Amino acid sequence: MEILNFSLYLLLFVWVWKRRKKNYTLLFLISIWLISAFVGIFYVRMDVYREGDKIELFPFLYLFMLFVIFLIPLFRQKVSLYKISYKNEKILDLSALFIGLLSLWPFFEFLIRIGYSIKTGEFFLLGSMYDSVGRGESERLIQLTRIGSILTNVSMMFKVISPVLFLYYVSKFPEKKVLALFMFVNAIIPSLSNVSSGGKTQIVFFLFYLSTLFLFAKGIFTLRQKAKLTNLLVSCGVTVLALILILSVSRYYSCCAVENGMFVS
Repeated sequence: MEILNFSLYLLLFVWVWKRRKKNYTLLFLISIWLISAFVGIFYVRMDVYREGDKIELFPFLYLFMLFVIFLIPLFRQKVSLYKISYKNEKILDLSALFIGLLSLWPFFEFLIRIGYSIKTGEFFLLGSMYDSVGRGESERLIQLTRIGSILTNVSMMFKVISPVLFLYYVSKFPEKKVLALFMFVNAIIPSLSNVSSGGKTQIVFFLFYLSTLFLFAKGIFTLRQKAKLTNLLVSCGVTVLALILILSVSRYYSCCAVENGMFVS
């Protein structure tokens, strides 16, 4: 079944490549799903796969159809985006400033606590405790203060819009560099929260979401701005890859230890 799933995305990629080979945003999105489907072929054959999970055809087809429907507007788009304007820019700036100020406390608290966990070695145990924390069997190793937790929950309400505003303010660089920085801080709060509990979903979402937005709106940036954003995406990609490897290896060896009846201190 997983091979059929991969074949669907492969055929879609080839079909789009022949008709819209210069639409990099569209090809990038399909590539993500194509790679995921390819990795899934090997995942179901690994020891960490839950064999009780039944694989059926309908969910694959349903998800593929939704994905195709989602791509239709991008496929029909023939004019690139070259400018973004907002009439009430002052209101937008004040909103961005407010969101950014709310995000500063949890951002620095996450950095301090994650940095301390790396120093003590607890960070490398996060992956192994992810499942038990999710089931409520153990507490998180990295815990924020009460105000930090409240502001984190509030900040995460803007995780979809903050990357959009980040790119918007980068296009206004250097006049709006402070607001661009604030939006970036808000955008990575969900990733820091997810990593602090041993998860990887949010950091992968952030990287792919920001990369897709960049490809979609690349026409609004100058060459210098494009270079800076490309360097940022590469740096984030390397950091994300390192975190994924650490957390995945930690979780994998934890699963092996449980299966073999071993206790890891």
